[in-house]
Amino acid sequence: MQDLKLRLKKIKHLTEENLQIVDKENLVQDMLGHIGDTDPELRDTLIYSTFVRLITKKHLSESLMMDLLQTSINEDHLFHRIEESEGDAVFVRSFSALLAALLLKVDAERRFLPDPLIEEACNRSVDYILREKDYRGFVEGKGWAHAVAHGADLLASAVEHPVIDSDRLFPIYLEGIKTCIGREDGVYTDNEDERLTVVIDRMLRKGLTPSQLNMWLDSICSQIQIKEEEGWSHSFFLFRTNTTNFLKTLYFLLKSKKDTQHCCNTIESHLIKDYQTLYT
Repeated sequence: MQDLKLRLKKIKHLTEENLQIVDKENLVQDMLGHIGDTDPELRDTLIYSTFVRLITKKHLSESLMMDLLQTSINEDHLFHRIEESEGDAVFVRSFSALLAALLLKVDAERRFLPDPLIEEACNRSVDYILREKDYRGFVEGKGWAHAVAHGADLLASAVEHPVIDSDRLFPIYLEGIKTCIGREDGVYTDNEDERLTVVIDRMLRKGLTPSQLNMWLDSICSQIQIKEEEGWSHSFFLFRTNTTNFLKTLYFLLKSKKDTQHCCNTIESHLIKDYQTLYT
C-alpha cells in the first residue's frame, strides 16, 4: 500500500507528456485492488483523483476503460458484500459507484463504450441504490463512505447518458430514489438529499414531464400520511425527517425551473398540512 501511495504521489506531479510513459494497465490494476482502501488519502485523494485524470485526459485506451466499467459494476465491486449495513466493504462499493459514474459521464460526451455495456451499467445503477444498506456519510478515521451520495452520482450519470431508455428506466429510477428517502433506521446528515435531487434535475432535463413528477410527489406525500396514521413511532419520525428534508430541497430546485409550479404547490401544500397536523 505504501508503495502505491508513493507511486501515485509521484504521478500526481508528472506532466501530461511524462504521464504517457507510465504503465497504465499495471497502475489501473493496482488502483482497482485498493479502490476501497480504508486509508482516505490513498482511496480518495490519490486513487480516485488519478482515475479522474487518466480518464478525462484520455490517457487510457478504450478497451481498458471498457474493462474498468465492467469491473466497477460487477459483484466484487459495486455489489461487494452488499447485504452489510456496516463494515469496511462499503468503501469498495461506494468508490466503485463513483468510478462507474465518471466513466458513464465521459462516455456520454465522447461515446466509445459499447451500448450493451452502457445499458447494463444503467440497469445496475438503480439496482445498487435499491440494495445499498450502509447509509453512513463520513466515517471517523476512514473518511467518506457516502454510499448513497455516490449511488446518486451514478444514477445521475446514467440518466444523462444518451443510450438510456427513459420510458422504461425513469419509473424504476424514481422508485429507487423513493426507497432511499424513505429509510426508517436513521437520518441523512451529509447532503445525501441534495445529491438525490440532482437525479431529479437530470431526469427533467431528459424528458421527465412535470406531470409525471407531480404524480410521483403525490405518492410520496400519500406515503407519509399513511405512515402517520400508523402512529408516531421513532421510525416514523426518522422516515418523516428524511422525506421532508428531501422535499424541501427539491422544492427550491423546482422553484428555479419553468412549468414546475404545480409540483412546488404539491410540496408546499403537503408540508403545511404536515406541520399543522403535528404542531397545531
